[in-house]
Amino acid sequence: MAAPAKRKSKMARIALCRENDLGAIAVADAVRERRGGSFLKMDLLMLHSPTFTKGWNDFSRMLIADLSLPTRLSQFVMCVIGIANEVDYQVISHAPRFLAAGGRQAQLDALKDMPATFADEALFDQQERAAARLAFEMTRNVQVQDDTFQAAVDAFESSENIVDLVGLIAAYNMVSRFVAAFDIQAEHGRL
Repeated sequence: MAAPAKRKSKMARIALCRENDLGAIAVADAVRERRGGSFLKMDLLMLHSPTFTKGWNDFSRMLIADLSLPTRLSQFVMCVIGIANEVDYQVISHAPRFLAAGGRQAQLDALKDMPATFADEALFDQQERAAARLAFEMTRNVQVQDDTFQAAVDAFESSENIVDLVGLIAAYNMVSRFVAAFDIQAEHGRL
C-alpha cells in the first residue's frame, strides 16, 4: 500500500482555542507559565481538553526539567524524532533549544542522513550517536535491536539515564503523533 500524501494546509484540523477564551480554564495559566508567557499552537489545540492538557503539562514539565539527561541531549533527541517522523513543527520547536544548549548547526544539518549520523564520530559523541540510533529505531520500527540497545547502555552512565532516554523518546513520539494527526504546521517561524 502506498503512503498517503502529506496534507499541507495552513490550518490545524480543528480550530485552535482563542487566547481570549481561556480565562475560565485554570490549566491555561500553568501552560502559559511553563512556556514563558505565551502559547504554542499545540497548546491552543490541546486546551480543548483541559484534563489532557493538565496531564501533558505536568508530564512535559518533568521531561524538560527533571530527567537525568543533559538539556542538549534531550533537545537533540527531540529533533531526531521530529525528523524521523517528518514532523517539521517538532524540529523547528526544538532545534533552537538544542543550539542554545551547546549543540551545533552542523549536527542538525547532518541529521538529514540519519544512518550516517550513527557512525559520524567527527560530529557526534558516543552518547549522541547511541541516542540517535535508539530514537530512530524506536520511532521507525518500534522494536529495538539488541545491539542498538547495548550501544545505548554502553554510552550512558546509569540505568536511570537509559530509562529517562527511552521514556523521553516514547513521550516525544507521542508529541509527533499529536502534531501530525492534527496537522499543526509552523508558519513563518511561529509555533
